[in-house]
Amino acid sequence: KASLVYGGYAGCAYFLPIIGGLICDRWLTRRQAVISGGLIMALGHFLLIFPALFFPALATVALGAGLYLPALPSQIAGLYAQDDPRKSSAYSVYYVGMNLGSLLSPLVCGTLGELLGWHWGFGAAGIGMLIGVGIYSFGARHLPPDPPPSARQATRAPLDREDVRALLLIALVAAVIVIYRGANEQIGNTLALWLDKGVDRRIGDFTIPMTWFQSLNPLLVFVLTPIIVGRWVRQAKAQREATPMRKMAAGAAMLGAGYVLLAAGAALAGST
Repeated sequence: KASLVYGGYAGCAYFLPIIGGLICDRWLTRRQAVISGGLIMALGHFLLIFPALFFPALATVALGAGLYLPALPSQIAGLYAQDDPRKSSAYSVYYVGMNLGSLLSPLVCGTLGELLGWHWGFGAAGIGMLIGVGIYSFGARHLPPDPPPSARQATRAPLDREDVRALLLIALVAAVIVIYRGANEQIGNTLALWLDKGVDRRIGDFTIPMTWFQSLNPLLVFVLTPIIVGRWVRQAKAQREATPMRKMAAGAAMLGAGYVLLAAGAALAGST
């Protein structure tokens, strides 16, 4: 049942940005979408404090994510000149920042939830979201100018052959991402339930909170990505950088190998 609830919520959280992107394109600036989406997500987390509002609260968080998720990374490209070799790596830098939150939230919210009560963890998540909106608002002056929706509509040109090819490539990437997410999203349910029930987490008299394991993946992203991005920047300057598709393929292969190891560990452990 927990996996069904998690899957439904995660599915909505990833589907609604399609609608949120359309709303942002037509009626909101990107900054308005980020700030309003962040505040709606914070409201959803505060509503999660009350068990009777659990499902409406999850829906509120997903609605906020629909506005927040597409508007934030779409501002990255405008920070760099068109020919800046750092531009392709900027999204990895953004991903590192996002994973800082993913690293801290299980340690803070998860620990509060497991040791004091889940309403404490959800409340801390709402406070964290408000802090994030505040940081974004404070740093917004460093972002490129955000044209109003009317100006973006006026400059839209008809699709040419290159645009169609780009859209087909995006569709191919999306198909790959669906398979990748099918494995990666198990971190939030299959892996979590297995760690909770099937893994000995005791070290002496101390039992490691299950949610702490959720921090391992973002910890590795946070530590290793700057090293990888530095290598990509050097390769780009020497015009030897791998294509995005090759990078994605290598990452997907490593993820698959990780799940093979998890499956082997679970099989060897058996009922013990």
